[in-house]
Amino acid sequence: MKSFANNIYSSILLIIAFASGGCSKTDGPQNLEPEITLLDAYDITRTEATLSAKIIKHGAGKLSYIFFRYGDKPDMTNRTEEISSPSDIVTIRITDLKPGTTYHFQATGGNGNAHLESGQLSFTTIPNDKPSVSGLEILSSGPTAVIIGFNIIEDGGENIIDAGCYVKDNTTDNEVRHTIDANGIQTGKIRMVLTSLTPLTSYSLTPFATNAIGETKGENIIFSTGNTVSLSSPGDLPEILGKNDSGFSSISISGKMNGTDFRFLRRLLNAPLQPGEDAIISSLNTIDLSDAHIVEGGESFDGSRYTSANTISSGLFANCLNLKEIMIPYSSTQLQRDAFKGCNNLKSLTITPNITNLLPSSDCINLERILVTEGNLKYMSIDGVLYNSNATEILWFPQGKSGRFSLPESVTEIMENAFRGTKITTLILPPGLKSIARGAFSESSLQEISMPALLTNISESMFQDCKNLKTVRFGSMTQFFGNYVFDGCPLEDIYMESQLPPYISSDTFTNNTDLFKTCTLHVPSASKKIYRNHQQWGKFDNIVEL
Repeated sequence: MKSFANNIYSSILLIIAFASGGCSKTDGPQNLEPEITLLDAYDITRTEATLSAKIIKHGAGKLSYIFFRYGDKPDMTNRTEEISSPSDIVTIRITDLKPGTTYHFQATGGNGNAHLESGQLSFTTIPNDKPSVSGLEILSSGPTAVIIGFNIIEDGGENIIDAGCYVKDNTTDNEVRHTIDANGIQTGKIRMVLTSLTPLTSYSLTPFATNAIGETKGENIIFSTGNTVSLSSPGDLPEILGKNDSGFSSISISGKMNGTDFRFLRRLLNAPLQPGEDAIISSLNTIDLSDAHIVEGGESFDGSRYTSANTISSGLFANCLNLKEIMIPYSSTQLQRDAFKGCNNLKSLTITPNITNLLPSSDCINLERILVTEGNLKYMSIDGVLYNSNATEILWFPQGKSGRFSLPESVTEIMENAFRGTKITTLILPPGLKSIARGAFSESSLQEISMPALLTNISESMFQDCKNLKTVRFGSMTQFFGNYVFDGCPLEDIYMESQLPPYISSDTFTNNTDLFKTCTLHVPSASKKIYRNHQQWGKFDNIVEL
């Protein structure tokens, strides 16, 4: 009886067990609401952070929107915009936070049936800090000044109060704090000029920036002043040299130079001032520009003309009265006419290797020597006189040389204005000379000269304004006289070896017709009648046969 009862009980349990195991999950609710799980904030800065939440679905229920509430107090009065139809992971960036502040946040979402909230978390923004500063670099430098540059990388979340550079004299350990105007200082590139340095002195330069939190120094560098100006940017020369006399009589300049640099350099060399400029008392008289590069741009160097790339332009150093010696840039290819016009105290000019086009300057009355550096394939210097590379052409005779001079036998051509304004009184020309260009001897101190037999043409203005010229002899091959040959010459004797009168242009004797009365024309034997019957030569009152 007891066994029967146990069997009945077991059968009932088995039936119940089968009934329980046979129920389907789909028999439960299908529209349970999702769960919002808040995730930790990340990418936290002083003023921003990223908030995120995970949406865990239970069945087919969805959220139609979600947003975040946040604030520096538990009531979290700030909220983000709603995100519609959110995905499984929701993120949003919040801004305008306060540095060093703890914020609470919570995610809130819902649909037409329910309003859901996550739990709460918190994060703390990064507090403000001192600024961060890069190391500095030397932009341009000179004997008593340097232009530096450095970066304020970050302001630390506070306004920059001041910035600048500590300058320590490494000889005396004396340190000076140089600052720039604090108005408007922001992160980014800082450029400043450090002045009142001592020439030939070693300095430690350390950049700094300061805010309300404190001051940060960048990495320092060692810098030494010298008598060389190094320019990284054209136009820096006025800032580097300034208006105070450095005491240097000579200086070297390297780097790019434009019209602004040369305008200032001209002031240092006592050139005529432009409107609005003040005179600068300067000892400078010797300049080495061998490492400089002339570029376009900047101001007009003389009020009307501008620099051209790699060119010593006309007037670039005109009337620089203090200039005594100069080496032009190695990179220059052209030296234009009258680049040094009126440099009355210039004594030495050095032509560098890349000059391939050159014309002389007038009124350099004390120029004693024109030198040519090694490597120039077009020009050469002999005893301070400029010739082409094989000495067949003379291009520029220095006005500071005086007395008697004999041209080398190799010379066959005298180029335009080559002896203009020189102090030479007697010039011996080689017999092989075939050509003399216009104005070659104009304004010179020649007293007498004999033309070689092979010379056929007497070019325009050859002896114009030679105030001391008394005697000229022309060879037997002479055939032509150009305009203004004798303009301003007080000649006493002209000797002609040509049996037939050479052609004379209509203006050969213009402005000097007194010669027909005061000068004696000497002609070959038995040629007097021919010259007397010539329309122009026949105007001389005194014609005598040799």
